[in-house]
Amino acid sequence: MRMTKRRFLQAVGAAAGVGAVYRTMTALGLSEDGTAHASALDAPRGVGDGRTVVILGAGISGMAAAYELSKAGYRCTILEATASTGRPGRVRAPPSRRISRSAPSRHPC
Repeated sequence: MRMTKRRFLQAVGAAAGVGAVYRTMTALGLSEDGTAHASALDAPRGVGDGRTVVILGAGISGMAAAYELSKAGYRCTILEATASTGRPGRVRAPPSRRISRSAPSRHPC
């Protein structure tokens, strides 16, 4: 059996875990340095012109995407598989902005 990059990385992962896979991929030049880059959506207001966007997942990234897209004029609907949003326990919102745990899994924005 020929050793491919994928099989090699699977073997590294099985032996030493995901951290070792990441370090191996970086050493082989198969991944970036891991520096994250975050920025606001660079779209002028109204570019969405009322078009509808569906966002999968009501975690912090999904809610941030809905916020940025709605500022650009898109109508956003967030679909979440569970009844909770924003990873309760990790994200602390003021009581006036919290969504109840019994909320439906479809959240129009």
